Formats: sequence, structure tokens, C-alpha cells
Amino acid sequence: MSGMERSRKLTIWILFGVYVLALLLLLFQRHPASSYSYGLRPFETIRGYFLLLRRHDPWESALRQYALVNFFGNILAFLPLGLFLPLLWHRQRRFWVFLLTAIATIVAVEVLQLISRTGALDVDDLILNLPGACLGWLGWRLWPRVTKKNEKRGPV
Repeated sequence: MSGMERSRKLTIWILFGVYVLALLLLLFQRHPASSYSYGLRPFETIRGYFLLLRRHDPWESALRQYALVNFFGNILAFLPLGLFLPLLWHRQRRFWVFLLTAIATIVAVEVLQLISRTGALDVDDLILNLPGACLGWLGWRLWPRVTKKNEKRGPV
């Protein structure tokens, strides 16, 4: 491995570490609740977000903002995972290996949130986090094609 490759790999590892730290702070920063919280009905929380978004009462704009942030935040929070895993581990470049790793990671986060009572174990989080991770993996997969097309076109 050349010095340039080592430097690139180290940079990716550092960025991955920053991402993991930010994710841990985001997901586990709350004080423990007095009871365990969980949602096991698929799409129940997501349906609640969409119901909030459909309301037109100006007094509920904060609730609509909450729904938007939670809906898209759940998707975007795991998008970097899909980028980092295949960059750091060659086996993660096979979609099915990546998919199983992403599912295991998201389930582990949900279970840890339940056990630590710093969040809720919610099946809807898995439903939203997983497409985010898959979009990241797809972005990793398409990146070489996009950059090659731009190289052929030349500078803008």
C-alpha cells in the first residue's frame, strides 16, 4: 500500500470514528427514562408523522417540523454507514453482506436504546434507518460511474 493509499484509508477511518461518535451522541444523549419504551407495530410512528404533516393548523407548525425532522433524520442518520462500510471492509461491498450488517447494527442500536432507556425500541426506526443505509451504499456504488462521466465531459 502506498503512502497516499494509507493516508486516504486513515482519513476514512477518522471520519468514520467522528460519524460513530456523533451517532452515539445523537442516539444516547438523553437522560434515562423511568420506564422502557417500545413500538412494535410497523408504520405506527411513520403514520403519526404523516398525520402531523397533513394538518394545516398554524399552531401546529412545531409538530409538523418535529415530524419532518424525525422522518428524514431517521433516514439520513444511517446514510453515512452505507458509505463507510464498503470503503473500510471489502466484504461490505457485496450488498447482501452489507444489508445483514446494517440490519444487525440498527437492531443493536434499538436494543441498546431500550436497555439504557435513552430512547425507544421502535420497528419504524428500522424501517426508516435501513433505506438510509442502503442509499449510502448505493451512493458508494454509483460514485465511480458519476466521477468517470464528469471526467469525460471535462471542466464546467
